[in-house]
Amino acid sequence: MAETRTGERRAGSDILQRVRVDLIQGRLEVVGADVDDAHVDARYVGAGIGESSDPFMDGALDLVRDGGELHIRAPRGGWRDAIGMRGRGRRVALDVRLVVPRDASLGIDVVGVHVRIAGCRGGQVVRTVTGSVAITDASGAVDVRTVSGDVHITGTRLAPRVATTSGGMTITGDTLTGLRATTVSGDLLVTGRLDADGEHAAESISGDLRLRASSGISLQVRTTSGRARAGATVRRVTDEGATRLVVGDGRASMRFRSVSGGASLEVLDGGPPDVVGRNVQPSDGGTGRPAGSPKAVVELAPDPLLASLEALARGEITVDEADRWLEARHG
Repeated sequence: MAETRTGERRAGSDILQRVRVDLIQGRLEVVGADVDDAHVDARYVGAGIGESSDPFMDGALDLVRDGGELHIRAPRGGWRDAIGMRGRGRRVALDVRLVVPRDASLGIDVVGVHVRIAGCRGGQVVRTVTGSVAITDASGAVDVRTVSGDVHITGTRLAPRVATTSGGMTITGDTLTGLRATTVSGDLLVTGRLDADGEHAAESISGDLRLRASSGISLQVRTTSGRARAGATVRRVTDEGATRLVVGDGRASMRFRSVSGGASLEVLDGGPPDVVGRNVQPSDGGTGRPAGSPKAVVELAPDPLLASLEALARGEITVDEADRWLEARHG
């Protein structure tokens, strides 16, 4: 029969500025709240756990506080012995729940862990090999890299950077101030208003992009064998081998590059009149190009990352090598 053992810790009394978490297998939940310190609730679930009811006392987790930084980690290699699993070849799953100051920055590095983050407004960096990532009620910079897990991000003013090998991506924001998404085969769904002053781009080998806009935007699509699909109120313009899909005034711009993936652009229901109106007269003279923009689409420089993803799709490199390339690209 499976058992559940739990232990609780309060990290300290100093105001936290940064939280780091390193885990292997299980679940992680982080909740941002109007607090100055952190509360940690840890538990593990599995057969033959051992006699202690506290993962911290068992040595399954370390909690280190250094001034304004908190580090929670599962010791690699030795933690199974610490919880009575010596010689049995089994591993228990760790479930960790944190309540942290909502403005603290997060650095999460996990393997085989499903991650949920809610209400955090500081910078968020998540690295996972397998396991889904769900981030809600976020704002500011959100940086996620995973090999096979799906990624879901929602918030207000977001600047997301997401990279996956096969996981799908869903990004929803009231305003996206800067979007960067890279994938081999995962599909990408983006919903919201793209800031005209931000840089927005997505790349894939075979993954599709679906963009649901609530403001004027010009989507440049370059794909070898994929298709560019336009919604009912979207204008289509072709310039020197690239297709642009334009909504409203087309002030914001986004680039999508793919080998076989397609792209679609549609207008959200209930958007502003200058976006959803069928009889809007654009300020581009009817060309579908934002006013003041150059006549031709600027040719994009060759992208080393896209070349590496193509190599993965052809079987010339391994997933681990592709993961290292993603890490190098996203720093």
